[in-house]
Amino acid sequence: MIISLLFLIMLFLFGLAAVEFFDPRRKFGAIELAAVSGIIGVAGGSFIILALSLISGSLSWGITFFSFAGLIFSAWRFRIIAAIFRRIFKRDLLNSASLNSKNNLYIYVKAIRPWAIGLCAVLFIYIAAVSIVLFWGENHTMRSSFIGWGDMALHVSLAEHFSVVSPFTLAHPLAGGARLTYPFMIDFISGIFHALGADQVLAFRIPMVVFSIGALLLLFSVAARVLKSKFFAV
Repeated sequence: MIISLLFLIMLFLFGLAAVEFFDPRRKFGAIELAAVSGIIGVAGGSFIILALSLISGSLSWGITFFSFAGLIFSAWRFRIIAAIFRRIFKRDLLNSASLNSKNNLYIYVKAIRPWAIGLCAVLFIYIAAVSIVLFWGENHTMRSSFIGWGDMALHVSLAEHFSVVSPFTLAHPLAGGARLTYPFMIDFISGIFHALGADQVLAFRIPMVVFSIGALLLLFSVAARVLKSKFFAV
């Protein structure tokens, strides 16, 4: 599981480096940057892994090739990425006027902007709600809430298939090897994280949470621009 979470962080850094590379004027604010970096990192990185896996015939090799390339690209942009993190933390999330030379923990906590606390609370509540869509029940049995029942078994089976199939192909596992035409990308992303050690439930949740939080952050950003207040946008 630790490897899968580290890979998720690497995807975010890859997305951040990619956004910074194609947006040298840095027109994005902190919220837009975080949302777009997460979406582009996970979605874009997964599409690259899919292409590499099809070429090499192995998901493991696809992940390996991308990891090396992604780390090199992120390392190349490391200094700029570090500067972006400093800007986000001190200018956007903290009230710089509240900071003084002491720089102790209390000063930083006191300087956190109220809208940032409210936004984090909203995201936490959303993640908690999403967690009941698919979860582990008693005796380690997979359970789903009513809102998440639907075709859950199909998505879980596709993710499992992508994580273990060798040689790697897009043949449909439930249709006698026929070509896969059902929208499968989110299941492929889950398959990547499952192959890296995340259990089926965590692997299922990761892309759903990343894309949903990205959409919520972009919605917040639009609302803040329209209302001209981040506090009321929350």
